[in-house]
Amino acid sequence: MDQLKKFLPWIVIGLLVIWVISGQRSLVSIDESVNEQWSQVETQYQRRLDLLNNLVAVVKNYKAYEGDIIVKVTEARASVGSFKLTPEVLKDPEAMKRFEQSQNILIGAMKSIISVQENYPNLKADKQFEKLGDEVAGTENRINRARQNYNTSVKELNSTVRRFPKSILASIFGIKERVYFKASEGAQNAPDLDAKFKD
Repeated sequence: MDQLKKFLPWIVIGLLVIWVISGQRSLVSIDESVNEQWSQVETQYQRRLDLLNNLVAVVKNYKAYEGDIIVKVTEARASVGSFKLTPEVLKDPEAMKRFEQSQNILIGAMKSIISVQENYPNLKADKQFEKLGDEVAGTENRINRARQNYNTSVKELNSTVRRFPKSILASIFGIKERVYFKASEGAQNAPDLDAKFKD
């Protein structure tokens, strides 16, 4: 019995060290999962930007395109390109909001360029333009799926970081909560289709 009392503090310290190492490893794994999911979102954003560049190139081949739309698209691309989304930004709700606003401007520009086809039958019949339009729609679906996966990872990380006793380890190792993707302002409102068909 005296022998056990002698080793009891070492046993407790050993168990505590094992718990800290195990907890730190699981926190790092969850944090890296969030980073991986974010890289998937970035990949789809890059795909969207590349498709937009290709759409612009196709539309420029038509002499009767609307120049102001190309200007808007160019400005939107520059806006998105100038915003670097670092891991630190993923922890800042205001920075995430600014990033989403720049993405929404780009989406608006893409919709403008796709709507040009209605005014130009030759462009509408262009197979390359049609294929790119389909790819844009597919990319938007991929972006939504990547955002959902990212939010799932963020939920797991945030839940783990906030729960005791892992919250202690998270603060020791500097692992913080991340920001969820949220719907854009006004997304809950149904679009006014009558106004769209009058344009």
